[in-house]
Amino acid sequence: SFTMEGGEIRQCYAENGGAIYVKGTESTIFRMTGGKIRECSSKIDGGAVYLEGGNVLISGGEVSHNLAEHGNGGGFCIVGGNFKMDEDCDAVIKENAAFSQSTSGGNGGGIYVTSLGRDVTVDILSGSIISNSSDRVGGGISVDMTGHETSSARVTVGKTGAGNEN
Repeated sequence: SFTMEGGEIRQCYAENGGAIYVKGTESTIFRMTGGKIRECSSKIDGGAVYLEGGNVLISGGEVSHNLAEHGNGGGFCIVGGNFKMDEDCDAVIKENAAFSQSTSGGNGGGIYVTSLGRDVTVDILSGSIISNSSDRVGGGISVDMTGHETSSARVTVGKTGAGNEN
C-alpha cells in the first residue's frame, strides 16, 4: 500500500502511472490525504496514478495537469479496483487529460475505472472533479465494463442519507 500525506510529485513520466504505479490484490490501497501530483504523464494509462487490483481512497490533496498520452485515465487509471472520495473530502482532480492515437484509449480524463472480471465501486461523496478532458468518453469519469458482462459497477455521486441528495 502507498499513502501520500503531503509534498509534491511533479513532472514525472512512465509507460503506465506517470507519478505512481501500484499493483496488488484487493487489499492493496493507495491513500491520498494531502499533497499534490502535478504535470506528470504516461505513455499509455494513468497520467498521474495507475493502480491495478486495489483501492484508491482520497480525502485530500490535488491531482492536476496530468496526461495519459495514448491511453486512459489522465488523473487516475484503476484496473480491477475501486475508487472513493470520502465525505468531507477537500481533494481536487482538475485539468487532467486522456488522449488516444488508436481505437482504444482516450477515456476518463480525470478518472478511468475498469474491471478485471470483478465488481467495481466508484464513490464520489465530496471533493471536486473540474475541467478534465478526454478525446473519447468521460471527460471527468469513465467506468468501462466492456468485456466483463458478468461483473457489475456501482457508481455513487454525492452523499446519501438523511436530507442529502445524490
